[in-house]
Amino acid sequence: MKWIATAISAFSLIAALEAQIVSIPDANAGSGTVNIIPLGGKAAGQTQDVRTQILVPKAFLNAAGSTIRELAFASASIGGYRYSSFRVLLAHLPAARQGTLSTVFADNLDQAFTVLDKTGFRYDFTAVDAWHPLGLTQQFRHDGKRDLVVDIVIRGAFFDAASPGSRRSSTLETVYALGYDGTAKSGFGPFLAGAKLQLTLDNGSLVYVGTGCKAANAKVPALTLDATPVLGGKSNVHVDDVAVSLAVILFFGTSDQVFGALRLPFALDALGAASCTLRGDALLIFASVADASGRAAFPLAFPSDQRLKGLPVTTQALVLDAKANALGIVLSRLGKAQL
Repeated sequence: MKWIATAISAFSLIAALEAQIVSIPDANAGSGTVNIIPLGGKAAGQTQDVRTQILVPKAFLNAAGSTIRELAFASASIGGYRYSSFRVLLAHLPAARQGTLSTVFADNLDQAFTVLDKTGFRYDFTAVDAWHPLGLTQQFRHDGKRDLVVDIVIRGAFFDAASPGSRRSSTLETVYALGYDGTAKSGFGPFLAGAKLQLTLDNGSLVYVGTGCKAANAKVPALTLDATPVLGGKSNVHVDDVAVSLAVILFFGTSDQVFGALRLPFALDALGAASCTLRGDALLIFASVADASGRAAFPLAFPSDQRLKGLPVTTQALVLDAKANALGIVLSRLGKAQL
């Protein structure tokens, strides 16, 4: 019973979708010199191409890891930027380079991921000395152990008002190349003049790991929650895209590293379940059956226990599908969080 209370109480915080705002190096959008790097600086009728990399020390981010869902810059005036293209990559700085950027762009990027890539992009500053989000279309998972690199490439930039640029710091390293044509391998720097940034993090929210594997219906079981659970409240865990009447098992645990003596993640290919991977342990097991819509529901009630802060939690769905593969099971991706 103690484990049940612990696990269910932990699950209430898996999907706590409260965002954390991290301002780097400070939250004052009105302080700092105005600089045209990285957003561009030419007025209407002229354009500018620039590549910029900015180093964000890991000390600003959660040491346990975090999911970055938005990036904002501090405006210096009211006006609008227009770009023929605008691309943002987020990456970890390679372990061998921690603390400082190379002038060679590629040397600063490990596990780089595109979070925004738009043509005909518009970015408006509607207020002076305020934070303005870019509108990232993808999220990036930061591991908490390495510095973060923000890599921005702008093409055909112009600003339709008199004072372009954003606020910059005097502590963040930056490397940049003006007139960037997509082929230059290096830039100038590093300089302590990186643009001030504001990141929106989903710390404590449900982070998905892996892709799951396809069932006989050619779909991957999809693990979701219908509402944000709260301590003392109720919520439903849903597993969708399951064939009607198939049994669904929900694993709930506290580790994505080990399951008893088994090291995780554990690939099940050799056991007859190609592309399926067990990613979490199973301290608790819940069972349900998919209804006519292909959904299995797991109603949960959450005790008001505040002693579980800091507990890592994991959950993964297993579907018993004899037609899917020789082993007769398929798995969803893993959901994980740290309380």
